[in-house]
Amino acid sequence: MFAIPATITSIGALYIKNDKNINFWYLGSLITMSVCNVLIYIDFIKYFLSINILITLYHFLSVISLIDYIDFKKIKRTNFFSFSLIIATLLILYLIYAVVDLIFDFILPYIGFSLLSVVGLMLYVIVSFVLYKTEVYKSGIKLLIAAYIWMFVHAMTPINEISINFRIFTVLIIAMHIIGLYLFMRFLIENEPTKNQSDSEKYL
Repeated sequence: MFAIPATITSIGALYIKNDKNINFWYLGSLITMSVCNVLIYIDFIKYFLSINILITLYHFLSVISLIDYIDFKKIKRTNFFSFSLIIATLLILYLIYAVVDLIFDFILPYIGFSLLSVVGLMLYVIVSFVLYKTEVYKSGIKLLIAAYIWMFVHAMTPINEISINFRIFTVLIIAMHIIGLYLFMRFLIENEPTKNQSDSEKYL
C-alpha cells in the first residue's frame, strides 16, 4: 500500500529531473495511479468503483500525454493490417472475455464504468502501437512493452483480488506494474514530441 506509491513518486522525481519539457498530463497520471494503488491495497472490493474511475482517468491522461508524439502524416493504413496485428487483437479480445467471465457477477453493478475502463485501456494500447509502428522514435518499443505490461496488470489485478488470491501473483503484478511505469517514463525522457521537433526545424 505504501511501497508502490513511494516507487511511483520516485519515478516521477526521476522524470522531472531528467526531462526539460515536463509533461504535466503524465505527472497527473502518476498521481492518479498512486491514489488508485492505495485504494487497491486498502480494500479492493469496497473501493472498486473509485478504483475503476481512477484507472479510467489514468488511461485517458496517458493517452493525452502521448498525443503530441503522434506524427499523423507518417501513419499509413497498410502498416496496421498485418497478420501479427490481427492475432494480437484476437488475443486481447479473448483476454478481456476471460477476465470478464471470471468476475462478471461482481462487476455487473459497475458494468458501465468497467466498460469505460476497457475502452480507455484499448485507446492507450492503440496509441502506443501507433507510435511504435510509425518508427518515428527509436525507443517506441519501450512504450509498446509498457502498454502490454499494463494490459496484463489491468487483467490480473481484479482476478487476483476477487477470484484467485495468490501471493506470487501479487508480487508479479507489482513487479510488472513498476517495470511498465518505468518504461513509459524512459520513453518520455528519451524522446521529444514530433510537434516540438517540427517547430525547431522551422525555427532553424
